[in-house]
Amino acid sequence: MGKAEGVCKAVLWVLVCSAGVVAAGARAQGFPVQLTLPGTTVPLQGLVDPDGMAGHVGGMMYPAPSAAGFLVAVLTHAALNEGAKSARRTELQTQADKVLAPYLEVWGGFTVEQLQQRAWAHLQRSGAAAPAAPRLELRPQYLMTPDQSALVLEAEFSPSSGADPASSAGSAALAPWRLRVVAPAVPANALPGHWAQAAGEPLKDTAARLLARAVQVAWAHPPGAAAGAAPPRTIRFMEGHFERMERATVLEQGCGVVVLRTLRGGLLVAPHDTADLAAPACQGVVALASAAAQPAAPAPAPQR
Repeated sequence: MGKAEGVCKAVLWVLVCSAGVVAAGARAQGFPVQLTLPGTTVPLQGLVDPDGMAGHVGGMMYPAPSAAGFLVAVLTHAALNEGAKSARRTELQTQADKVLAPYLEVWGGFTVEQLQQRAWAHLQRSGAAAPAAPRLELRPQYLMTPDQSALVLEAEFSPSSGADPASSAGSAALAPWRLRVVAPAVPANALPGHWAQAAGEPLKDTAARLLARAVQVAWAHPPGAAAGAAPPRTIRFMEGHFERMERATVLEQGCGVVVLRTLRGGLLVAPHDTADLAAPACQGVVALASAAAQPAAPAPAPQR
């Protein structure tokens, strides 16, 4: 074993220089997933309002002397329209990222390894039983809501390169799937100082809790698993202090969350009534926020 290889095995994550990807596997600590990120720091962006991209694309007449001319006109219009959409997305993201200004200093030193260690500590305290070997790879992206009241984790899970397809829940488990976890909103009177206090401890702890809960949900509801007989319905949930709606099937409801499978096949974990968090059945579940950060009022229950 060479010196360089020994160093890589001594730490908990591997830098794949050729691809520029950091993989934080932590097999030695038993962390059940492998994090794949394009750097050593944890990505954080402002959450773009989904309504911001809504708009009507204006019609266009295509006068052309021939079918070939008509096709050229259509393709040109499509290219211009896509360019306008891309510019709009960039503009909206730039605006959304302005909410991060108070937290850049405390978040900037938050590494993938630290996130992983914190998440694993939450899983250990919950008594969760980890698989014997990592089976999943996870690419996390954290988002801050426009009102700065909540942190959101968007994660893409995929089978680990060493996973055994025969152990997966059907062939559907071989394809990547998305999971979104929304933290409970921090009360407005605690903002904007809540996240940055104690060197950003509330922000880092919530990020780790979201990751740990995402892992638990991914274990419980892999792709291809039966979604139940209940038909999809419109679910209302809170994303920060904003009410959102999703057409989905309810997989779980309790222990502070509602777990949904959306029509697109992804999973959504949204805050729900936190009154039952102290129940014995919830002792093995990682709460989305510490008790001190739980909102005073529960989020509204799912509605038909």
